[in-house]
Amino acid sequence: MNKERSLSAMIIKFIIGIVLLWISRNYLTKHPAEKEAITSWFSIMFTNLEARFYGIWRWESSTISYKHQLQNRYDDLMQAVVYIPSCEWTEVITTMRSTRDELYSLSLDEFETDMTRHYARYLEFQQQVDSLCE
Repeated sequence: MNKERSLSAMIIKFIIGIVLLWISRNYLTKHPAEKEAITSWFSIMFTNLEARFYGIWRWESSTISYKHQLQNRYDDLMQAVVYIPSCEWTEVITTMRSTRDELYSLSLDEFETDMTRHYARYLEFQQQVDSLCE
């Protein structure tokens, strides 16, 4: 008798959990800013954990933080370009995306040797966007 009650209580809790997940999913599909806030939190936590991990094995963990900041700047710039209606962005966004993907695939040692070149490339893209999207 006691096992039947605990089984029925677990089934009821499971059904309530499924309903709450369904409500949350519907809310997040209707409010993309909330969804972005939740997903960016995971990205920030992953970046912090990765920086701490590299801080244990390497002397300086600022390289990984700088790499993630530059990747986020590329993402933000691409999103800004897409949402500006007067912008002729097709060629710029294609080259920017390939450069960003290249940046994602670099190891930390490769990134550390060419840090200034990657930042200069980002600044070039930013100037192109400013000139195209006035």
